Parts: sequence; C-alpha cells; structure tokens
Amino acid sequence: MGTVTAVVFGGTMTLITVITTGIISPSFRALDLTKDLEAHENDSEE
Repeated sequence: MGTVTAVVFGGTMTLITVITTGIISPSFRALDLTKDLEAHENDSEE
C-alpha cells in the first residue's frame, strides 16, 4: 500500500467511524463538555 493510498484509506475510515458513531449513539452529538474543559483549563493555570 502506497503513501497516498494509506492516507486516503485512513481518512475514509476515520470519517466512516465518526458517521457510524453519530448514527448509532446520538447522545454523543448532544454531549457538552465546555464546563469540564473550563474546569481543566482553570486547574492547569494554578
């Protein structure tokens, strides 16, 4: 498998995985992690 083929294959499989996960588990699409992210950023500043 050449470099270009490997990159195209990897990108395609990534997109298929993301789309499949979004269809199977729609709760992931509604997941809001901004509070956790802000708490983590505040912890790292101290």
